[in-house]
Parts: sequence; structure tokens; C-alpha cells
Amino acid sequence: MNKEKTAIRKSVVLLSYLCAVVVAFLLSSVIHTQVVLSGLAELGVQIGWQDRLVATGRDIAGLMPGYGTVIAIGLAAGFLVMGLLRRFTGLPATIVYPAGGVIAYLVFLAAMHPIFNVSLIASTRGMWGFLGQCVAGLAAGLVFASGCQRAVKAG
Repeated sequence: MNKEKTAIRKSVVLLSYLCAVVVAFLLSSVIHTQVVLSGLAELGVQIGWQDRLVATGRDIAGLMPGYGTVIAIGLAAGFLVMGLLRRFTGLPATIVYPAGGVIAYLVFLAAMHPIFNVSLIASTRGMWGFLGQCVAGLAAGLVFASGCQRAVKAG
């Protein structure tokens, strides 16, 4: 019976991580697209809602292989480190994992610049785009924390 509870708990945590990655990626993609399009609109380019929707869909598809992978790896590392911190400090999941999501974004966005010598995520060149990406990390951490709390209840 104990092995079943452990398996259920691990499954819930894994599912929570996957949901967190999906939420983070979708939020990141939508925020990125809208920040870039807003910059174009400030230059006088007329962008309708249909164009915004089409651009958002294309960015989600186009960013998925690269940026989606970076987000998945970054969040995995961030959540693992913060999980260890939580184990030693007893801090609540609702504080630790959202902070881990934001820190993961800060780290991988900062790391991509020197590696590629350009900000690959154009929206992060400005303050609002950068903050928007960090909000996606925060949201991912909240999703993961919620799932971890459910895993504890399940076990």
C-alpha cells in the first residue's frame, strides 16, 4: 500500500511539473508576442486583433522546440534546487516554488545573452517584456506548488 501512495505522489508531482511547463510556455509565448506587437504599434504599424491572434499562434508553434525546451530545463533545475531548500528550511511550497520559477527565468534569460550574443527572446530587451517572462515563471511555480500540495494530500 505504501508503494502505491509513493507512486501516486510521484505521478502527481510529475504531472504538476508538466502542467507548470505548459502554463509557463504558453504565458511566455503570448506575452512575448504581445510585447513585440505593441512595440510595432508604437511605431505606427496597424495591427488588428486577427493579426495578433495569428501571430500569437505562430509564435507558440515556432518557439516551442527551442524556448519550450529551455523553459522545461530551467524550471526543472529551479524546482529541484528550491525543493532542496524547502526540505532544509521548511518554507512553504507556495513561496519556494514561485520564487524558483522566477529565478529560473532570470538565470536562463541572462545565460542566453552571452551564449548567443543577442537576446533571443526579443520582448526581454525591454523592462515590460522581461518582467512578463518572469511572471510566467511565477505562475509556473504556483502551478507546481499547488500540485506538490496535492501530492502530499494524496500520500
